Amino acid sequence: MARRRRPANLTDYRAVLDSTGDIAIGAYARQQRRRRILIAMAGIGLIGGAVWLYTTLRPSAEIDWSELRPVAVECVKCGHREVMFVKAGEPSFPLKCPVCQERACHKLWECRDCGYQFLNIGQDVVLECPKCHSRRVGTAETLAEPAAEE
Repeated sequence: MARRRRPANLTDYRAVLDSTGDIAIGAYARQQRRRRILIAMAGIGLIGGAVWLYTTLRPSAEIDWSELRPVAVECVKCGHREVMFVKAGEPSFPLKCPVCQERACHKLWECRDCGYQFLNIGQDVVLECPKCHSRRVGTAETLAEPAAEE
């Protein structure tokens, strides 16, 4: 059973002087208590909102990242460049652009000799750099460092 506090008798001021800490009386005490309760509720609300935001924005566990590979693409319509993750099988180009929402993203190629990046739209299968005419052309993803030979 909760112990009920006795109200201080203001005519006996010696008991008040002997006590430690602040003494709040009446409306001021109720205001302080309401304030503390509101601060606690706001804190609980912020924690609940953070948990909700985390669960909403985290990536789903259904995506198997081992099956995806990065592909550098450029949008023909808006010129946006981005590295997209597509399934390991050959994707159907053009891909949908995240900026303009058009199916106009084509694979970006890079010359291994001069570093020029270009699109290969409507050209033959043999790729050639339009700048230096080298045939050492590959996709524009970053390449793994070659193994050091001893």
